[in-house]
Amino acid sequence: MLVHRIHARSAIRRANCFHQKGHGNPCKISSTPYMIIFGVAEIFFSQIPDFDQISWLSILAAVMSFTYSSIGLGLGIIQVIGIYATFLQVASCKHQVISQCHNFLR
Repeated sequence: MLVHRIHARSAIRRANCFHQKGHGNPCKISSTPYMIIFGVAEIFFSQIPDFDQISWLSILAAVMSFTYSSIGLGLGIIQVIGIYATFLQVASCKHQVISQCHNFLR
């Protein structure tokens, strides 16, 4: 799962680079530093005795997963509300005098 996030983060950084610098730019983004950090963390955690017997770790993972999902859901809802609010403003602007809506439509 973490390796997937590392690659997703690199893809997002590369897409942002394309949007900022144009599609002609090679935008080489490396995920190697993240992989090294992940490997060091694995080695560190593998040294903890009876790591698979720690019950609080399962609870912590469930809470983190719930929190992560809730943040994503909240951001998605906020984005939909923002799009809907913009649509309503444009729709109401069509019924007003164009000079009053000029600043909004820019």
